[in-house]
Amino acid sequence: MRLSQEFGVSPEFAAQLEHANVNSLQDLADSGNLTDLSARSQVPLQLLRHWQAQARLKEASARLRRRLVAVLALVTIILLAATAIWSYENGISPRLDKAVDYYNRANALRNIGNYDGAIVEYQRALSLKTDYAYAHNNLGLTMGDKNDNIRAMAEYQGALSLRPDYVDALYNLGLALIEKGDFNSAIVEYQRVLALKPDYAEAHNNLGTALLLKGDHEGATIEFNKALALKPDFADPHQNLGIDLQERGELDGAIIEFRKALSISPDDAMAHSNLGNIFQEKGDKGDTGGYDSAIVEYRKALVLQPGYAMIHFNLGLLLDKKGDLDGAIAEYRRALELSPDCAEAHDSLAWSLDKKGDHEGAITECRKALALKPEYPNAHNNLGLVLFDMGDFNGAIAEYQMALALTPDNSVIHSNLGAAFEKNGNHAGAIAEDKKALALLKPDDSKAHGALGLSLLQIGDYDGAIDQLQRALALQPNNSEVRRNLGVALAKKGRNQ
Repeated sequence: MRLSQEFGVSPEFAAQLEHANVNSLQDLADSGNLTDLSARSQVPLQLLRHWQAQARLKEASARLRRRLVAVLALVTIILLAATAIWSYENGISPRLDKAVDYYNRANALRNIGNYDGAIVEYQRALSLKTDYAYAHNNLGLTMGDKNDNIRAMAEYQGALSLRPDYVDALYNLGLALIEKGDFNSAIVEYQRVLALKPDYAEAHNNLGTALLLKGDHEGATIEFNKALALKPDFADPHQNLGIDLQERGELDGAIIEFRKALSISPDDAMAHSNLGNIFQEKGDKGDTGGYDSAIVEYRKALVLQPGYAMIHFNLGLLLDKKGDLDGAIAEYRRALELSPDCAEAHDSLAWSLDKKGDHEGAITECRKALALKPEYPNAHNNLGLVLFDMGDFNGAIAEYQMALALTPDNSVIHSNLGAAFEKNGNHAGAIAEDKKALALLKPDDSKAHGALGLSLLQIGDYDGAIDQLQRALALQPNNSEVRRNLGVALAKKGRNQ
């Protein structure tokens, strides 16, 4: 489902996220570095944290539905096989026997992933026995497997019209409503489930999920703890508590909950990945061991699930930050083997190749990213950076301008364009771009003050240059380049007095 259809993501922010190659709920749930994503998409970091927490909760609910399906199908097969035997022994109509046969065949097809075949068999069963509540429920599950949520809900409601106290159908309807984003209705369905079956730990967990998605943190915590009281070896409530704590910025508490989940389910790759995301966030906030711990967790996740492209990508981002460019390049390439159409991976690979000095390889990857997503501002910006490094300032200017046409409020790209204008001798253009960058940035950005100071120096505005360079130096006293430029400005001003 597109992000513009999810939990209040405006079409404008959804478009900005799509420019940053975050197109779906799963992409948002898997994003490792939200600080970087915020810079690339120009979406506020706090909003991204909130939406990612909601995305992960919805994905966790969907995973729980998939895990329960096989158990429910097996129980239903046993019950209906017994019913068929009883019917045969008591001379009941052979239509029920045939309907049960179609139903069991559908369950077998569904269990091997042949959803279209399963749908045909469930429909055959229902054509013989229209009041077959089990078949309606499992047909709904299969529609859910095919991401057809509307038809899935129709089938669950069909089952409930026949059996209003059918707990499994109520439970599945609740999950479908969560996936639809109708959290109030999901809460009602789970309350109905728990009125019928108060000791249903999974229903308490999903009621907590719906409450949390609605913003009721206290109510959600109560339900997660009820689930754990009923089922202490249940990993999902610990994960959900961890997601909630991470969204609220309580990273150490989130780590404790994810570690509890992993102590119960050590082979859960996504729990390791989520833990890696938290450590990466701690690293972004200055925790010296955060990135190293995140790398460990991502690698554990990949041992368990080596075909997960986004984890390879997140690991590549961290290795690049740590200066391990060869390792980063290897991870990006592996991500692209698994997901060749990932424009963001091509773009990040380009950045690492450029830092290694492989400018031609970097240009190739930028162009691949842009072939996949022509309106991708980050790829235009990175292509501009590579061309700048190669001395092609006109080419760099063209790319920066294309990037800014797509994201006009990006201070970094304005600053880059200013640097390219400066190199090209267009000092007035450089000053204009540096001023735009400063207007968009916080007033304590040393780099922007330094760039503007240098541009003013080039046109002979020594007073303006000295003012900007002194501001830069006050913010970054050890910056030797700014100190040198300030010395030049002061000397030139002295000579002209």
